[in-house]
Amino acid sequence: MQLGTHERYRKAAPIWARLAVALTGFWTLAAGLYLTAGHNTSPLIVIALFTAAAACLIVAIGAAAAVYRALKPEPLPITLEGGQQPL
Repeated sequence: MQLGTHERYRKAAPIWARLAVALTGFWTLAAGLYLTAGHNTSPLIVIALFTAAAACLIVAIGAAAAVYRALKPEPLPITLEGGQQPL
């Protein structure tokens, strides 16, 4: 079946890895934030975890956009009928 062997999928593999790492980092930091917040924890630690988790989420959004751009298929050809004008 040769699943995933198309050139555009192989080219996007590093982008998928960045997305996976960024999302893993986000959820790891979010779990750390959940486990430490509310206990007698220094506010500086909570702020640092929150900031790092937000940074991972921003990187994940950028990586997801890059994955979309890399895997975006070519648009299908459209034939217009009769006297229709293109949009």
